[in-house]
This record gives sequence, structure tokens and C-alpha cells, in this order.
Amino acid sequence: MLQAFLFALLAALGNAVFVFGQKKAATSHSLGFIALATATSMVCLLVLAASQHELTQGLRGNARWAIVSGIGLAVTYMGFYLLYSRFGASYYVLYAILSMISTAILVGVVIFHEPFTRWHWLSLILAVGSVASFTLGQQQ
Repeated sequence: MLQAFLFALLAALGNAVFVFGQKKAATSHSLGFIALATATSMVCLLVLAASQHELTQGLRGNARWAIVSGIGLAVTYMGFYLLYSRFGASYYVLYAILSMISTAILVGVVIFHEPFTRWHWLSLILAVGSVASFTLGQQQ
């Protein structure tokens, strides 16, 4: 559990840096520019870190899933850009609950048949409650 927490914390910190960058960047008419620049930078770093054999083997066996993941990442970046540039970082709460539903329920439970206990359901219900209270707070 500690390792999962640390990985989640790492992702959360990375996301916070991403949000900071999105908010500080000038609003652009090209929605994909930041996503393209980020993706290009990451690919360059990965190419430098991996051997050509690793890259070739990895792409051969996983090209379809790499494309699916890349599309998902691009859509995520576009959604983040639109959300943060138009509504602000405080709207992350809304993204969080929608992400929990789409990822944990749809992908985890429905597609991959991962276990989802009553404690998972309770956390999801409480998260929905947090979005409801957030919405009430935004209306005042």
C-alpha cells in the first residue's frame, strides 16, 4: 500500500506541475501545441534512455496499444488545457471524480474485471459528495 501511495503521490505532484504550467502558459489558439511539445520532449527522452533494440521490440509488440495510449494522452492534455485555461485549477475536483468513474469503474471493473469492494464504493460515493459540495461552493 505504501508503494501505491508513493506512486500516486508522484503522479499527483506531476499533475500539479502540469496544471501550473497550463495556467502560466499564454492562452493559445492552437490547443495541441503544449501537448505536442510535451509529447515530443518525452519521446526524445525515452529514445535517449532506451536502446534501439528495446524500442524496436516494444513497438513491434505494442504498436496498437501505444497508439491508443497516445490518443488517450492527447485527449487528456486537451481536456486539461480547456478546463484549466477556462475555469481554473480549482475545477480539478470535477476532473478527479469523472476520472475515478471512467478509469476505476469503466476500465478497471467493467473491462479488466478488477475487484471493487464495498470500501471502493464508499470512497467513490464520498468523492461524488465532494464534487457536490464543490459545486455548491462555486455557486456562492
